[in-house]
Amino acid sequence: MKLLRRIARAYADGGMRGVGNRVAHKFMRRSQTEESSALEKQRLKEAQIATAQSAYEQQVKTFETRTRELGHADEVAQYFWYHTIDLGNGLVTPGEYDYRSVVPTFPLPEDMSGMNVLDVGSATGFFAFEFERRGASVVSVDLPSLEAWDIIAPERPRVLEQLKRAHGVATLAEAYHRHLNGPFGFCHRMLRSKVRRCYSTVYELTAEKLGRDQFDLVYVGDVVGHLFSPLKALDVVAGLCRKMLMVTIPFNPNVTGPPANPQPIMMFQGHRRALLDGRSWWTPSFTCIEHMLKRIGFAEVQSRGCFSTIARAIGMAAHREIVCATRS
Repeated sequence: MKLLRRIARAYADGGMRGVGNRVAHKFMRRSQTEESSALEKQRLKEAQIATAQSAYEQQVKTFETRTRELGHADEVAQYFWYHTIDLGNGLVTPGEYDYRSVVPTFPLPEDMSGMNVLDVGSATGFFAFEFERRGASVVSVDLPSLEAWDIIAPERPRVLEQLKRAHGVATLAEAYHRHLNGPFGFCHRMLRSKVRRCYSTVYELTAEKLGRDQFDLVYVGDVVGHLFSPLKALDVVAGLCRKMLMVTIPFNPNVTGPPANPQPIMMFQGHRRALLDGRSWWTPSFTCIEHMLKRIGFAEVQSRGCFSTIARAIGMAAHREIVCATRS
């Protein structure tokens, strides 16, 4: 009724032109408000990235100083730190990703004593060590070599050569040590950890390799999008999961409410990432992951929260949704 009265008043004041002017003015104000809001969000995002990068640079300096003081500088000087991990004694690795503040987002019990956990795509090992800190018995899985990454065949020589150059080494074995094995091993030693490391592609994981038939929790972090065959990988880890499978997938923070298209979509993103990242292939929708997980035997699939973090060295925001699948 209020809307009709406003239209009638505008018509009485200026005829149809008056109505048109009033509508145009309203939409112009709305457009300006939306533009202002978008600019504000962009400024906030840029400020958050700048703050994160500044913290990262300071963390690198502090880490270098502390490793010199403790006599570890020569060992770790060329390591790539995927995760920020507090090793105690004032020693904190300067990770590309610092997940410490977002851990409460994950539906994890504070006491995980008696639980057997599989951490797939463990990298430097932040989550593996966090599970262990809470009392779990943990197996950490990562690739046996850099060549084992899912890389398109024509791009493989270029990508592997780039990795060698990035690490300043002559061989892939040396690059692998600096990129994955060395950083994890250093953290493992500093924490006096009992986490077991298993070297395998996700497709080739078996109970024999892992030394256990099934796990109470299988955590598959930011892995699915980097795989040629996500369904095959999830099918493999599902066979190793006794209770819960936890997966993280990208989400769009600008979309609220139900998705505009609820279809189970797996978007190929490799076409636009070739120059930036030769190892990212897919962005699945929640519905897609839900259908896949139910198809391979999970009774219930839920979104259990979202978090945002920043790839601090390159200044890029990353937004992730936590998806949990349970047997019953």
